[in-house]
Amino acid sequence: MKFRSHLAIALATLFPGGPLVQTGFAENEAMRKDEIARIFADAVAKASRPRGPELDRGRGLIAFDAKHATYEKGPHWGRWRWPEFTGDRWGMYQVEVTYVSVVTRMGMQFSIGEHKAKGYLPQTGSMETEKTVVLDRVYVPDTKTYAVSALTGDDSNNDTFRLLRVDLRPAPEGDGVAQDFDGGIILPANKATTFSRRMRFEPKPEKNCLGFWTETGDWAEWLFSVHEGGRFTVQLHHGCGPGNGGSEVEVWINDKKHAFTVADTGGFQSWKAVDLGVVELTEGDHRVVITPVSKAKSAVLDVQKLVLVPQG
Repeated sequence: MKFRSHLAIALATLFPGGPLVQTGFAENEAMRKDEIARIFADAVAKASRPRGPELDRGRGLIAFDAKHATYEKGPHWGRWRWPEFTGDRWGMYQVEVTYVSVVTRMGMQFSIGEHKAKGYLPQTGSMETEKTVVLDRVYVPDTKTYAVSALTGDDSNNDTFRLLRVDLRPAPEGDGVAQDFDGGIILPANKATTFSRRMRFEPKPEKNCLGFWTETGDWAEWLFSVHEGGRFTVQLHHGCGPGNGGSEVEVWINDKKHAFTVADTGGFQSWKAVDLGVVELTEGDHRVVITPVSKAKSAVLDVQKLVLVPQG
């Protein structure tokens, strides 16, 4: 989708080492930051639109409440420190900040280990009005223990600004998906959003899949756009290790369900395409969800990609 490609470009140039204080920005720079915020807001609204099964969109959320942090006032910034954190899964996260502020524009940096997210927090209008802003995205590459901290403006825990919460919400690894010129649609594992506690995208070249699918509550979602509608055959490319077949899985395309029983393919990375039927898609934005219904053995399946093949 266009908003994701715009977002990738914007984030690549966002705050190249500049200070956190809110001075000296040209008007076009402020407009650029506002455009980034709008793109994020559009993405969140589109992802939250009710289409198909309504699953736990908070699954995999990591919450850092400000009341569990210590605050240190510095000469040019304030530092918030949380207890060390050990995650269950690696992956990309959207950093959402909830706060109250009457400061026109507050700079903020959130850090988990050496991995940082930077952005700006506009005023909320009053100290009684809360606002949640998407600050940036951050990639957490491992399940090890991390130090967690944030920097905000000088004296930023008083009657003009209070930090309430920082949430890390699962986000897609790559940009969005659009229909190919030949009419086909490929939804690879690395472009899914994984709402999960254990399941995650495995980036090793020999895997390149959604793996660790050991909890039935974990699910994956793709949002994609179609410029030429029609009928498509649905193919799921997946693998299942010896003796692990028998799990029940549902693939939802918008509000249409395609259910199947996972078969042993000889290995979790021994890919096999299974046809799940035919779906009709109109021009516009669509949604695919994969959600297990039951787990037969140690893991449900690994998913390499989902392909929509146009019918003639």
